[in-house]
This record gives sequence, structure tokens and C-alpha cells, in this order.
Amino acid sequence: MPAVRERKTAGDLLLICQMLAGCSTTASALLTNALPLQDDGTHFLIWFMNWLEGYLEQKGVSYEDITESKRLKLGMVTLGVAA
Repeated sequence: MPAVRERKTAGDLLLICQMLAGCSTTASALLTNALPLQDDGTHFLIWFMNWLEGYLEQKGVSYEDITESKRLKLGMVTLGVAA
């Protein structure tokens, strides 16, 4: 009988957050002359959201569409929580 691989999303989310922390601080270091030296991450996140908006527009997709597609792929169920 072949082994069945189960998804473990909780561990994946921790790993993704750790990777995001590392990538964002590295990107902030590379943006030394574009961001304030005293930044708690807020300025980087604003810079990134502006970059992401342009990137997705260039690709002709939206953040919402990509997220919904991944929700379906991962089998995530929404609980009807409004933004």
C-alpha cells in the first residue's frame, strides 16, 4: 500500500513566518538608502506593498485571486469572517 502524505499547515505557517522574517530583514538591509535607518518594519512593509501591487499588476493578477486559488488548493474553508 503506498504511503499517503498528509498536509501539516500549522508547521508550514511557522516556517513561512520564519522565512518571511529573514527575507524581510535582508531586504530592509539592501534598502538601506531607501528606508529610514530607524525602522520597526513598518516602512519596509509599506515599501513592499507598493512593490507587490506593481508586480501583480504587471502580471495581470490580483492578490485576492491568487489567495483564493491557494485557499482552494490547500482545502482551506472560510468561516465567513468579514474584513
